[in-house]
Amino acid sequence: MTTTYDKFLEQFHAQGRQKADGYDKSHFDGLTTDEMEKAFELLTGECLAPGVFEWLNLLDRERAIALAKQQIQLHPAGKSGIQRAYSYLHFIEKGNSDIFNLMHIYPNLPNRDRDETLWIIKKSNIPQTKKSDFFEQTLETETDIDVATTAADFFLVENAVPRSIPAERKEFYEFRSKLVNANACDKKIIINAIKTQ
Repeated sequence: MTTTYDKFLEQFHAQGRQKADGYDKSHFDGLTTDEMEKAFELLTGECLAPGVFEWLNLLDRERAIALAKQQIQLHPAGKSGIQRAYSYLHFIEKGNSDIFNLMHIYPNLPNRDRDETLWIIKKSNIPQTKKSDFFEQTLETETDIDVATTAADFFLVENAVPRSIPAERKEFYEFRSKLVNANACDKKIIINAIKTQ
């Protein structure tokens, strides 16, 4: 057994803060073929944890892709962490269908996963208009104030609301506050005003 594999196992079995720190290349560089196989099998059980699909990809790209697709098939209505499988496939395969499917299951995700999903959509390569429409729709339905704030930020950015000088930033944050806190009718008026400016 290599020292790298010992280090990998120590991180795999870690708890608390050390576990949250995640893996890095030193946990994988120098693994034997047999150890890579064992590491892949162990990581399969925590594949929906943050960052794990990237390490699975390093170990065996084709199996990682198959595993992500399997997770999506097993949890079509969503599950905590499933957004990471969609995100991984989107950025590996360069298609947009995974992001559109993720948008579809968005309402079923827990709050912290919905916030992470907004970031995934923001970073994706789907058309800007699709992003803007999704963030608008999210603003109309989102009940968690922190997630709604993220959606408001992204909606404003996708609609090119300026914020480079203090006066612009002040207006940007006023818009954001209104988008998060206004009633449905006022929110729609603000959204339409932003889209037509």
